[in-house]
Amino acid sequence: MNTVDLITPTQSHLMEKLWKVWNLSRTWETSLMNKEDRMQT
Repeated sequence: MNTVDLITPTQSHLMEKLWKVWNLSRTWETSLMNKEDRMQT
């Protein structure tokens, strides 16, 4: 049995949203760190 079959469309939609938000926050955090690094040098 496939585990994907157990996931409802709503859940997968939520996961997708979470994934995007998480990726965005990671990218945002990284760009912030880069800016701070540039300021220090």
